[in-house]
Amino acid sequence: MSTTLSNLSEDFINKIIEWTEGFLSPEELDNLLDMMNSEAGKYYFSNSSESNLIRIISAIFDKVSFLRDCLKYPHHLEIVIAIGSSSNYLTDIVVRNPEYLYQVFDPDYLQRAVKLDTALQELSAIINRYKNLETKAKFIRLYKRRIILKIGLSDILGIEDLKTTTLHLSILAKAINKVLFEICHESTLNKYNLTIAETRYCLVALGKLGGDEVNYSSDVDLILFYDKNTPPFPEVKKDYFEILSEATLLFINHSTEITEQGYIYRVDFRLRPDGKTSPLARTYSDLTKYYETRGEDWERQMLLKLSFVCGSEMLFNSFYEYLQPFIFPASFSRSLTEQIKKMKANIEFMNQDKEDVKLFT
Repeated sequence: MSTTLSNLSEDFINKIIEWTEGFLSPEELDNLLDMMNSEAGKYYFSNSSESNLIRIISAIFDKVSFLRDCLKYPHHLEIVIAIGSSSNYLTDIVVRNPEYLYQVFDPDYLQRAVKLDTALQELSAIINRYKNLETKAKFIRLYKRRIILKIGLSDILGIEDLKTTTLHLSILAKAINKVLFEICHESTLNKYNLTIAETRYCLVALGKLGGDEVNYSSDVDLILFYDKNTPPFPEVKKDYFEILSEATLLFINHSTEITEQGYIYRVDFRLRPDGKTSPLARTYSDLTKYYETRGEDWERQMLLKLSFVCGSEMLFNSFYEYLQPFIFPASFSRSLTEQIKKMKANIEFMNQDKEDVKLFT
């Protein structure tokens, strides 16, 4: 071999030789290993990186064709080494679904922006083929993994900057949470043979999702409310609050359930008024009265990142407009600086025995 393969172990080289023996000429093998070594040299290529790369290639059905293609299309090798060197999570995605590689090998696909309308169309096109909620949720998990691979690889290769990466992750999260909540709501209505003419609920995002700042492991902070209390549906003797609460619990279960495809998102409704001790959903009137009479300073800051996820946009717009005087009052009885200092001191006091990186900022 023409190069000293300082980035690749002898065991790894022997594995490549084992896979390609009789299929690649000595010159082709030398070129392949030289290319691998050159690409590996661009990263901190540890034993874990090498193990990931072996796992990726092992998962590919026709290894010889893949390795031969790497000689023709060097960016294939660039991509698998980038994944193996940079992320165990992305490696796991490729190992479980090696067919995704052939999508990310397309430079146009990698550079294509993640758009909400496109994501919703792609999700709906497949989900509408299935009747079973479990099957729909499984597809959503697979879809998330496939798009996360695209976003993550674009991030690793420097195709997208940090702001674009978090925006794309946020768009993906909003699309998935919208679709999952809608099918859980529909499934609950179908369970009781109910039909509702108009959308009566509104699901909104806060925190990182509300501000389009989602990272690869962010929780999703949500608040749910609906138009008004009404008499129970006579055929099932349940009111809409009960139906909506059941749909929300179904949504939480499917989102957080850990399966072979992983979980969808860790959803968190604890930022709602009165926190985890309160109902999962409140009426519009109850919600607005709470902020008007008992809303706290930290909730003003929280609601700065309020954004729409799904449901009634008219209900969202009304809620958003109503909140503006609460979020931005004409005057404050206390200095804003003093309020923020007091909030920070309270948080640090309540969490003084915990190791939390958020407390050091």
